[in-house]
Amino acid sequence: NFIFFSLIIFLCALYRPGWAFLILIGMLPYEIINLAPANFGITIRPYQWLLVLILMALVVRFIFQRFPIQKLVPNYWDVLLIVFGISSLFSALASTDRSASLKLSIILFSFILLYFLSRLFVRSLDDVLMVLPFLFSSFLVIACYAILQNILFAHGLESWEVMVGRPNATFAEADWLGGYLAIILTAIS
Repeated sequence: NFIFFSLIIFLCALYRPGWAFLILIGMLPYEIINLAPANFGITIRPYQWLLVLILMALVVRFIFQRFPIQKLVPNYWDVLLIVFGISSLFSALASTDRSASLKLSIILFSFILLYFLSRLFVRSLDDVLMVLPFLFSSFLVIACYAILQNILFAHGLESWEVMVGRPNATFAEADWLGGYLAIILTAIS
């Protein structure tokens, strides 16, 4: 199933990478969902899965000259992020706990790739206005799930919280949910 759906999403990203990017934006807060099969031995978050598939689709489009590379003009911040990512990799290799450090470097690298995808697809106010419904619809789902967790906990039912009495929705910790809600609510107001 994982390979089948990966192929379907890859073909969709190949056909419309901008649409796939919008779905990726909507999937960012779904942090505790693991899409990898149990025998993989790793966890793959929905945004990481979509990120890899979109990047693969963009590479194929670039090979067939259907991707204008001149859209991505590097700037000072891009160079700083690349240096930061490379230095993270070198420090992970020099770490006493290499496996944990490499895991964190890969997570950091995925966010650096997300930054570059955002730079590629969000270039104007119209692009920002196109992204907002995906951000807010995801926010609505997560806020409703957190409220449902509170209601279930108040009635003594199973609420699927990581810490008793503290809703976490789709995040690993309740603090992450609070930070996410604060950022989105600040953006709305």
